[in-house]
This record gives sequence, C-alpha cells and structure tokens, in this order.
Amino acid sequence: MVRRFLLLLRVVVGSVGLAVFGRVRPHRWLPPGLSLRLLRIYFEPGAAMVAAGMRARVPIGGRTVTTDLSYDPGTGRDGLFDLVRPEGDPAPLVVWLHGGGWYYGSKSDPLPYLELLATHGFAGASLNYPRIPEQRHPAAPVAVLTALNHLVENADRYGVDARRIVLAGDSAGAQVAAAAALACINPGYAASLGVAPGPAAGIAADRLRGTALFCGTFDAAALLDAGRMFTAILATSMWAQAGTRDWTDTEVADLITIRRHLDATFPPTFLRAGNADPLTAGGTVPMARTLTELGVDLDSKVLGDESDPQPHQVQFRLGTPAGEQIVEDLVAFLRRVTG
Repeated sequence: MVRRFLLLLRVVVGSVGLAVFGRVRPHRWLPPGLSLRLLRIYFEPGAAMVAAGMRARVPIGGRTVTTDLSYDPGTGRDGLFDLVRPEGDPAPLVVWLHGGGWYYGSKSDPLPYLELLATHGFAGASLNYPRIPEQRHPAAPVAVLTALNHLVENADRYGVDARRIVLAGDSAGAQVAAAAALACINPGYAASLGVAPGPAAGIAADRLRGTALFCGTFDAAALLDAGRMFTAILATSMWAQAGTRDWTDTEVADLITIRRHLDATFPPTFLRAGNADPLTAGGTVPMARTLTELGVDLDSKVLGDESDPQPHQVQFRLGTPAGEQIVEDLVAFLRRVTG
C-alpha cells in the first residue's frame, strides 16, 4: 500500500512538474544540465513500464538473449549493448537505437521488440549510446559507428550475419540511426561528424541493407513547432546538443537535420508514425517526402485517424491493431531488404 501511494505521489508530482515545465518554457533560461537530469528521473520509469508491457506479449522461447556486452570497453554504460539471436543459422541483424530525446532511455527499452523480431528470424542488437547533457553531438552517432564496426568484426563470435544489417531507432534514436546510416554511405557527412571515410565510418555500404525509423525527428527547426511540451523538452535537448541556447543556426542543428544531407544512395527505408504524434508533421512526413523525391526505396505510413488517433511510439503498442500492423509490415520489409 505504501509503495503504491509513493508511486502515485511520484506520478502526480511529476505530471504537475511536467505541465509547469511546458508552460514556463525553460529552454529559454534553465540550463539543460539540470532540467534534463530531472526529466530523466521522471521519464525512465515510464519507459521501463512500456518495455514490460511489450515483453508480456512476446512469445516464450525461440531466442537467446545476452545482456551487457560491450562494443567500446572503457566507456562504461554508454558502450554496452544487448544481443538477441534466434535459433538456427546466423540471422540478419537489426541494430536498434532507443529513444528518449537524446537525454534518457536505455538499451533495455526496445529489447522486447527485438525479441519479438527474433521470433520472426532476425537477430537484434540494442545499443546504449552517449546521452546529453553528459555528452554532446556527434557523440551518439559516432558511438553507433564504433558499435557497427565491433559487430562486423565479431560477427562469428556473436553468431549473427553482419553482411545483412538494418539500422533502426525510435524517436530521438531514429535520428541517431539515420545519422549513422548516412555516415556509412556519405563520406562528406562522415567527415562532418569527425569520422574519417572508410572502415572508421562504420560498415561498408553493401552490408547496410536498410533503415527502420519510428516516430523520428529529422529536422531540428521543426522541434520548435512540435507543441508546447515537446518543444520545451526538445529545444532544451538541442541546447545541450549544440552547447548553446541559440542553437537554431549552428552546425549541430544542420547536421541533426538529416533531410538536408540525404541523397539517392540512402538505403531502403521503413518509416512509421502516429497521426497524433507531435513529431509526425515536422519529422516523418517531410522525411518521407524528401526520400520520395530522391527516389529512395521507401515504405512509409502514418497510422490513425480522427476516430482512432495514434500517439508517439505507436509501434510499441503491441496488442493494438496499429501496433500489430506495424510488426507485420516491418517483418515484410526486413525480409525483403535482407533477402
């Protein structure tokens, strides 16, 4: 009873604090080193609850899960990953970057989703990566490139097929995944991240078979029109990413705006988002438009309508018609692009 009361009290206090946070627009004056750490305390338990809800809907058996492996020894939690392998021969590998506004979240959050994909024959690696405010851009995508090299070099040890890799991510993780994918195929973009072209820039382009990006943000300026709450939080995140409150015209904002750097060589891409997601109008929709204009192989859909609105992170709503449809569509996409 006491635990329930304390949990309820935490939710109430946190919700009130979050409402105040959105109204006072702290991204204009409160240093992100403080505000983002406080938000992390509030949001991380909710992410863990979503993961637990997904796990309850994943079939038992048919996979092996190994946690807390390291792709970059010496970096602590930032260099850890969890690995999921289906039974049988080495399988194509889905490398997933968790969401959380670049400042919270963990490799354990999307792990049940990768376990579900393993029941369809795909291996999965869920990565931790450097978060703000402790680190700044481009620490996250550079860490992902390090992880990709590690996974390719140790594919036999891990029992995965690193000749067929799909980079995936949700929310802020979708942006990180897209940036890492772009660095793998675009030497100029890799150089802008401080990574030399070639093996140091990640996996060879012929190994990268596709990207799967959910509810992502691919345009920094669009975050200012994402609704009061999302704008307050993500503008604070951009302050931390760029190291300045006036981040809109910085090089960091330009590099995070993935759409400006795309070309026709971007790998086949799977995009999904909900119609009621504050990030959809400025994120998934224009990203899909740009990829279509470039002629990139694209499977894109916004789910929901006025009578059945679908929120941010719709893909994790397993057991709902929208969530189940996304799983079906994603598995079909993964099978097609990995052969």
